[in-house]
Amino acid sequence: MDLSSLKAFCNPYYADKDIMHNLSHIERVLRLALDMVDKGNYDAKRHILIYAAYFHGFIYDYESEIIFWLRKQDLPQDEIDHVVKAAGNRRKVVSPKP
Repeated sequence: MDLSSLKAFCNPYYADKDIMHNLSHIERVLRLALDMVDKGNYDAKRHILIYAAYFHGFIYDYESEIIFWLRKQDLPQDEIDHVVKAAGNRRKVVSPKP
C-alpha cells in the first residue's frame, strides 16, 4: 500500500470539507481505530481498514472512480469488494418508533 498515493488520490475529494470531515479527521479516527485493532489483538486486514477510512467520506458519489483507482493499485477484486463494503457501511440513524 502506497499511503502517499492514497492521500494524493483522496485529497481533492476532501479539499472543501469542514474540520469534522476533512483528511485530518480521517487520520485522527484511523489512528484510534488501528490502535484499537492492535490493543485488542484483532485479526484485521489493516490495508482494507485504511482504504475504507479514507474513502468513506465520498464513496457514495464516486464509487466507480475509487474502484478504478484501486484496480490501478493492483488490489485483488475480493479485497476491492471488502473496501467498498466497509467504506460504504455507514451507520444509518433510525428514529425509534413511538
